[in-house]
Amino acid sequence: RLFFLFFFVVLLNAIFLVFFFSIILFNFTLSHHLAIYSLLFVYFLNIFLNRKILLVQLEFKYFIEIYLYFCIS
Repeated sequence: RLFFLFFFVVLLNAIFLVFFFSIILFNFTLSHHLAIYSLLFVYFLNIFLNRKILLVQLEFKYFIEIYLYFCIS
């Protein structure tokens, strides 16, 4: 069960990083929204599951969220 959760988090991060680098490279408006939705999804997933694996990911995601906020505005 723990391995499945870890694999799921790695998969989420892979999807998130694809959106993040598409923002940097192509500056898509769509990828802005997708990245924010994936941020929120991981954040609420962390609240419901409350696992240490997910807690480790959050500092990096908050940094990107701040970066995205300045990109959009």
